[in-house]
Parts: sequence; C-alpha cells; structure tokens
Amino acid sequence: MKYLLCILGILWGSYTQAQVFSEGVLASPEVDLYYRVYGQGAPLLVLNGGPGFPCHHFDALAQKLAVGRQVILFDQRGTGFSQLRIEHDSMITVHKMVEDIEHLRKHLKIGEWTIMGHSWGGMYAMAYLNNHPDRVKAMILSHSGGITLDFSEAIGANIRSKLNPEQIEQLDYYTRHHSLEEAEVGRAEAMASAYVYNQKNVEQVIKGLTEGNPFRPNINRLVWNDLRRQNWDLRAAMQVRTQP
Repeated sequence: MKYLLCILGILWGSYTQAQVFSEGVLASPEVDLYYRVYGQGAPLLVLNGGPGFPCHHFDALAQKLAVGRQVILFDQRGTGFSQLRIEHDSMITVHKMVEDIEHLRKHLKIGEWTIMGHSWGGMYAMAYLNNHPDRVKAMILSHSGGITLDFSEAIGANIRSKLNPEQIEQLDYYTRHHSLEEAEVGRAEAMASAYVYNQKNVEQVIKGLTEGNPFRPNINRLVWNDLRRQNWDLRAAMQVRTQP
C-alpha cells in the first residue's frame, strides 16, 4: 500500500506548458522549505500527492488555476529542493509537516487561504485544517486519502483487481526487492495501467513517475509509519469544521 498514493499524486502532471512562477526558500532549523508562487489574488495552497514526491508535477495545474488568484506550491519536507538540515527519522512527522505549512503562511504574510489537497495531499490538508482552522477559508479535496486509514486496504485491492497476472507478479517482485536500482521503474510499469481509464495514457504516467522525479521512498515510509503510530482518525475533528 505504501506506494499506491504516490501514483495518484502525479496524475495532474499530464499537462505540459511553459512555467511562469516566482520561487523562494524558507529556512528553518530543521528544513529549507522550497516554494513556488503563481499569479496574484486570493491565495490557494495546493498540496501534491505522495508522500515522497516533489511539487513540480503540479506546475501546469498551478498555472491553470492561477487566473485571478495566487497559487502556492512547495516541496514537502525531505522531498525535491526541501532538504532536511537534520537527517533523522524523527524529522518526518505529520505534525512537523503541518507546521511547515503554517511557517510558510506566515512567511508569505497570508491571513487565510484556501487549501487544495490531492491524494495524500488531501490528508495533509485535513491535518492542517484540524490544527489551524482559523487560517483555512475553504478546502478542496481531490481524489483524497481518507479521514481514517481504513481506505488503504480497499485501494490496494482495487488496484490489484485492475492488473493482469503478469503485472501483479511484476508488482509483487519489485515490492519485495525494493532496493534494486530498477525497482521504481518496475513498480511504475506494473501499476500505471490501473490508474488510467484511457490506456493510451499509461506511458505518460510511467514517464511522470520515473523521469526527472526523485521520489523519496524513505519519506513515504516515515509518513505512513507516523500515521499508523497515531492511529490516524479525523472523523470527530472534521465533523465540527464549518469551512466549505
């Protein structure tokens, strides 16, 4: 399961167009947080899927959304250009990642913003809303992960149901042998067809997963470990939120 949401996290990246944005790095004692800003207007923070992927797959989506609004992307801690200053497993927790968002909001001098989260980014958005509800004007969830971890088994079963026997065998092999140099490509090739309706897009998904894309499986593992450790369950918390 630990790699499934990562595939969802890159699907928005199927657009290709020129990139127009400003960028910066927000330094802190634990991480140098890299961010990009598109357009002007009411702020919209877009949280990409993963965990473990950088934000650049969402460049084209950000440009499409940056019509009459300001769109912010950032590389989540430990991914892309957001490098940890302290290399230790304790540096990757959902709480620390939530506070990265709040640190970025203050740095950009934003009072409140709309949060859009895709896949894992939806779970990330809900965690931020739960901790900083007064800073969230509205929330948009796109193919989001769940408010509990119950969804994970269903996703795994659903993905496998869409694969043929050869693809399942390949997926299982590279999951067992994840340290192999070709494991990322092998998993991507095995799983990609399960994530698209039009099979003509399979190669595009594989390319998005494997070319110029430094996926960080260790970050993925640490985030999921933290979610399990805290028994991720936002059902009660989300019931009291009034934001649209």
